[in-house]
Amino acid sequence: MRIDTEKKIKDLKNLYGLSYETVEDFINACDYGEDSLVSDSRIREIVDWRKVASLFYLEERGSTVVVGDMLGGKDHATILHYLKCLESSPQTYSKYFEKVKEKRRERLGIDLQSFEKFMREMLKEYGYNKDTKTVSADFAQALAIRWKLEP
Repeated sequence: MRIDTEKKIKDLKNLYGLSYETVEDFINACDYGEDSLVSDSRIREIVDWRKVASLFYLEERGSTVVVGDMLGGKDHATILHYLKCLESSPQTYSKYFEKVKEKRRERLGIDLQSFEKFMREMLKEYGYNKDTKTVSADFAQALAIRWKLEP
C-alpha cells in the first residue's frame, strides 16, 4: 500500500490550521536544539517535537527516507508512524503547532489583534461564501500583499 505523502501533509496542515509555516518557523519555536532532535532520546517532549519536525521537513524534502536520515537515522516507517500520530492525536500536538504559528507571527511582526481586525475588514470588503466556506482570490492576494506572506 502506497501512502500519498503530499496528501497526508496537506491534510495534517489543514488539521492544525497551518498555511505558510516553514522549517525556519519550526526551528525558532522548538525548545530543543538539533542535537536533541537527532538523538535517540525518548523524553516525551523531545519525541513530540521530533514528530512535529517530521511534518515540516517532509514538506520541504518530500522523502520519508531523507527526513528519517535528517532526524538521526530513523527508518522511513518511523516517519510514517510520526505522521499517523499527528493525525490521530491532534489534542496532544496542537500546542506545538500553535507555538510554531506564534513564532511565524513574531518573525513577520504580526500583532494578533491587528491581524484579526484586518481579517474582519477584509472579509467584509471581499466577502465570504458561507456555503463553500471560501473567500475570493482577490482576498487571498490582498492578504498576501498586506502581510507579506508568500503565496
